[in-house]
Amino acid sequence: NIIPVYRVAPGGTLFWYVMKYLEGESLDHILHREGQLSVERTVEIVSQVASALDYAHQNQVIHRDVKPANIIVNDKGWCTVTDFGIAKALDANTLTASGSIIGTPYYMSPEQCKGKKVGAGADQYSLAVMAYQMLGGHVPFSGDSAVEIVHKHVADPVPPLGVLRPELPAKVVAVVEKGLAKDAEDRFASTAEFAKALKAA
Repeated sequence: NIIPVYRVAPGGTLFWYVMKYLEGESLDHILHREGQLSVERTVEIVSQVASALDYAHQNQVIHRDVKPANIIVNDKGWCTVTDFGIAKALDANTLTASGSIIGTPYYMSPEQCKGKKVGAGADQYSLAVMAYQMLGGHVPFSGDSAVEIVHKHVADPVPPLGVLRPELPAKVVAVVEKGLAKDAEDRFASTAEFAKALKAA
């Protein structure tokens, strides 16, 4: 579920890379067209994206920009995670480097918003935002500026998903809300555990 990169090479002052061409459309386009998705379809998408992220995490890579625009879905429902352009390797050098705010505000974890060190929990938070959006029809936090959105991720409670879609099973709502915990330690142990819990719910 991760897009293959076939070649990376220098071209003058720039580097270029060749990736697999993907048939399909972005999850972002699907959500704009359809609004809310069924619980079953949401679970399937989350499971595939979580599988890709968990593999990256096991190889010490954090995506840091998980969002619907970076998920390509083909006509058979197969999901591919793309755009590891701002991914961060979890090695000694990058862990001790100064933090910086990088990502897309609507999907950024509180720790990213604060410019703190990020781990696998940051990607899980972004995936939980996507799950919230797929089920509820819009992202949990929006605003007139990036600063406003960032502040909400850090300080505001998540608007209840069950109010947006009352027919959702309470256990599904609880899983998504745990994935959206402000503190990474209060989320699931891994993105795979998040997806497993959502499927069970």
